[in-house]
Amino acid sequence: MGSVLTSCQQTQLLPPNEDERSQVGDLESSEEPRLVVRGLKGFGLVIETVDGVRLTPDSPASYALSETKIEAAGDLQIVAQPVRPDQYCSVQEQANHIIVDCADRTHDPCSNLFGHRQASLETRELVDLKGLFSPTEEVFYLTSISALGGGEFFVTSNVGEVLLVALDEEHGQILRSQIALDLRDRVAQYNLEGLVSLRPDPQFNGNGHVYVIYASGPFEAPTTHFSRFTLERELGILDNEFVLAKVTGKPVGGRFHTGGDIAFDHSGHVFASFGDGELLRQPPESLLELDHLSGKVVRFDISGEEPAVPVDNPFAADEDASVLPEIYARGFRNPFRMSFDVATQTLWVADVGQNAWEEINLVTAGESYGWPVMEGPECYWAYPDCDKDQHRVPYVSYTHGRGRSVTGGFVLRDSLLTSLNGLYLFGDHISGELMVIEPAPPGSRAGRAPRQVGQSVGVSDFTQTPEGTVLTLSAMGPLSVLEEIKGRDLIDGIVSLDETGCLSDDGRLADGFMDYNLNVPFWTDDATKRRALFVPTGGAVEVLANGELNFPPGSIFAKEFLRASQKLETRFLWREWSGMWRAATFVWNQEGTRAVRQQDGAEVFSETAPPWAVPAETSCFQCHTDAASVALGPETLQLEGVHEVRHRPSDQLALWRALGILPESTGGLVSEVTLSLNEGTPEHRARSYLHANCSSCHRPGAGGRAQMDLRFSTLFEESATCDALPDVDDLGIPQARLIAPGEPSRSIVLQRMSRADTHQMPPVGIRMPDPLGAYLMTEWISSLKQCP
Repeated sequence: MGSVLTSCQQTQLLPPNEDERSQVGDLESSEEPRLVVRGLKGFGLVIETVDGVRLTPDSPASYALSETKIEAAGDLQIVAQPVRPDQYCSVQEQANHIIVDCADRTHDPCSNLFGHRQASLETRELVDLKGLFSPTEEVFYLTSISALGGGEFFVTSNVGEVLLVALDEEHGQILRSQIALDLRDRVAQYNLEGLVSLRPDPQFNGNGHVYVIYASGPFEAPTTHFSRFTLERELGILDNEFVLAKVTGKPVGGRFHTGGDIAFDHSGHVFASFGDGELLRQPPESLLELDHLSGKVVRFDISGEEPAVPVDNPFAADEDASVLPEIYARGFRNPFRMSFDVATQTLWVADVGQNAWEEINLVTAGESYGWPVMEGPECYWAYPDCDKDQHRVPYVSYTHGRGRSVTGGFVLRDSLLTSLNGLYLFGDHISGELMVIEPAPPGSRAGRAPRQVGQSVGVSDFTQTPEGTVLTLSAMGPLSVLEEIKGRDLIDGIVSLDETGCLSDDGRLADGFMDYNLNVPFWTDDATKRRALFVPTGGAVEVLANGELNFPPGSIFAKEFLRASQKLETRFLWREWSGMWRAATFVWNQEGTRAVRQQDGAEVFSETAPPWAVPAETSCFQCHTDAASVALGPETLQLEGVHEVRHRPSDQLALWRALGILPESTGGLVSEVTLSLNEGTPEHRARSYLHANCSSCHRPGAGGRAQMDLRFSTLFEESATCDALPDVDDLGIPQARLIAPGEPSRSIVLQRMSRADTHQMPPVGIRMPDPLGAYLMTEWISSLKQCP
């Protein structure tokens, strides 16, 4: 980085008036290169040539300056180094000097972060299917997809509409779509629940059978149906529902975990999974009993005229009349997706966890998989002394440091993803991580840790066409093709921060990074943060209508965490040239001399400070969601105004426009109201805090289980929070509400913010509640007399 030191007798620089500009014109006759120095709305200086051409990345090379001392604007002296058109210059004032930093924008300052992982996957969006479905005012998601071959797919929505869609997969075009089954008059949806799965019979082309799992009935007592419908191939619907099994009569609770998935083996059997209904029976361990279908996988013989319970089901011969013979296995919480390996006939069930673990099970007849006594490989917190030998531990499990909602897939066989054939492919709906694991060798009860191969946030289902194409369906509508990327990903071999190329010789971030600050920073256990970004030359930052910024490929964000001036951690978030976002985390030693990469998360302990929680790299995307434009902090609500950057006041939006990072048109998108924790009404301050700390997940399309919208721009009366019932857990609080006017003790949003356990919010990256956030929320809720 070129540093230009100048002696400066006047420490406050103001924009030149017309007289000053006319004085500058007198310098044009000089043979030496001349500069005009002017203020930029409090930031400092923008350097211009005497004829008024600003030196920005787009400036022509003819205006490069030689190293010489020249005079400009009175008694201000400048020592100028060459400035290329592919550089930008920023300025900071320190004591009696002004430092002009000219940074290169033509290349990645962290060259070793970029690349592609061997046998990794690129997610290429094919089409967005959401617009094909009928408009609805309900919470709307796409829940399942099944490929029929020849470019045809069944696609379901949670509100009960099933479409048959024909696609031109090569060109990403929708050829036709029509309703195949319409259950909207009987489906009662909530969140991803409602109609959660449809699978065509293996003999669909001959018998027209499809099997469906859907919920109906009131919110307080939903009934989950596992049913068969028969469709004519020309899509004339025969309304002859055959109910194979159903779960009903839940006395209280929401409609979460009402149903799961459907799978077929090679022996003429159909399997279906049921969740626990989110309500644990009393006592909770009674969910493992065999007189009900909650938390079970069931099995039916469909080789005859009508489905029937197979005589060899594990509990079919039980003499206890209360035992339901259709039960095949038990102990599941939310077995949302399951599938058979077509080669080995192994049944894979991915079960969404509660507070700590996500799990994938290899399911065999008659076994218990533990819930609610166990979660993942451990005893659930309410049963610390459980007998693990009574239950099968998951084949593979991962903690909520990595993801929070597993979406099962299938073992790839004869797919176009040739290097991954034979591996089980699955994803995480919240973190967006796509992973693979190896199928179990004979006799194995535990598998290796999953390996990341790609990213697809919000995935609700996978499918593979008979032609071998593998696709993912996002709950928000996009249907994407998975394609292989071959080559070496440089980040995989990096151990320490100094290997990334992100640091200069003096330990600072390398040339090209520019510091920035936020109006309301995210709370992270009372740590201070230094933020910087790099945007490549020519990379257009798109300003969205809501003021969020869409950063181009090649952009890099760096964040350094400090406590009492001690460096704890440095994180990077960057967008690869493929468009995929990646993250890397480095933890510093006590001396602050070396930072080592920490992929899987860790706890950093100190004798003089509380433990510091380092989240897993993949867990970054639990908060950095696509719905929130991934980058999070850089948005007009957070950037506008004057900030201290490198010890100098900075009008950041004006600076970014001057540097060509933002288009000039952003001025029209800047709100008259900005985020603040110090100014405004109690509602303004509290909702500023919620926007910065919570809205990345709690907004439409972000995948958060609670359906509230905590964005600052959303009117309070439209946020689905005031006097609203908790979607997930009432924490045992009588008459709990998300926000209870005048009663902070009944307000779940505040109570979750005030905890430091498995119920805390945000769920990752913190160990201590934020006292300021709790104060602001308490002040606001106490001031509310009623809902607006």
